[in-house]
Amino acid sequence: MRELKFRFWNKIAHRFQPAFKYAIDGEGKLVSYDYEMWAFDDPVDFSNTCIVAQQYTGFQDMDGIDIYEGDILKYETGLGPIYWRVYWNSEDGQWKINKEQGGNVGSWFGQYTVAGNIFENPELLEL
Repeated sequence: MRELKFRFWNKIAHRFQPAFKYAIDGEGKLVSYDYEMWAFDDPVDFSNTCIVAQQYTGFQDMDGIDIYEGDILKYETGLGPIYWRVYWNSEDGQWKINKEQGGNVGSWFGQYTVAGNIFENPELLEL
């Protein structure tokens, strides 16, 4: 079994939030930690929050960096780098990369590095 981890992007603050502030409950809903009550708040619908949860894929790049949904992977070729966005494809139940020739994340295991993510480095996908 792979480790289940998430990271959380705050769309208002434009930064990742510490993961210990949030959790995903058994129904897949976001809960945040209330430090005054020392407990997690009632679950909320993701679509009504400024927080975007991204799941760990279970893969690491060639430098041992964890790969998350929304990461941008860099693959070096003889003609220069190619950049791919990581996303979950629910039709076939696999982590994918967005180029037609890319395939799933696991098929390219260890041949790429994490170059950034869709929030902090969207310009990489335009190269």
